[in-house]
Amino acid sequence: MPGRDWVRPASTIAAGVLAGAALGKVGPVSAQVGRAFGLSPFALGATISLITLVAAVLAAPAGQWLRDRDPRPWLAAGLAVMAVAGGAMILAPPSRAALICLRAVEGAGYLLIVVGGPAVLVQQVSATRARAALALWGVCTPAGLAVSAAAGGLAASRAGWQDWFAALAAACAVLAGVVLVLPAASAGAPRRRNPLTGAGSRSRRRCCWHAASARCR
Repeated sequence: MPGRDWVRPASTIAAGVLAGAALGKVGPVSAQVGRAFGLSPFALGATISLITLVAAVLAAPAGQWLRDRDPRPWLAAGLAVMAVAGGAMILAPPSRAALICLRAVEGAGYLLIVVGGPAVLVQQVSATRARAALALWGVCTPAGLAVSAAAGGLAASRAGWQDWFAALAAACAVLAGVVLVLPAASAGAPRRRNPLTGAGSRSRRRCCWHAASARCR
């Protein structure tokens, strides 16, 4: 990946890390969120886990829908959805129902990233680096959870859950803008075909769907 070609796959990996951070963002500040929204232990658990439930239920149909479409817009859309939902959690009046609904919306953004991300990534690297890129994609969720645990724990001890949610929403919004302005391919380079369609795509589909499904469990 000569020159600045690394920026595009790096932005995709960063989107995966932010998706992982969104997945775990409630846990470190669960006590504060529970008090702010008057959540019972069951409602708090549902708020924490709802994002994965949405992804688990919708990942397969979303992946089938993606097969014949360009997956690149999914990253920006997913990041934008997570940014809006995360910001709304801070601005909306404290409401149990609103929080759970916004967490479900955030789950939709998470879904767009974890399903579309692997397909985008293999378009952005050479064929010889596709396997390594997908292996790196598999690190996104644990890395995001680690970031979430550290940043959320710091916010719980020094600032508050609102600051943590706001910082994550801002990061998602900024990265969504970066993904939108990045060119699809280097100037003068041929546009790569969707790796999930066409001849020889079966093994690539298998790798991408395995990478995506592992993130939705």
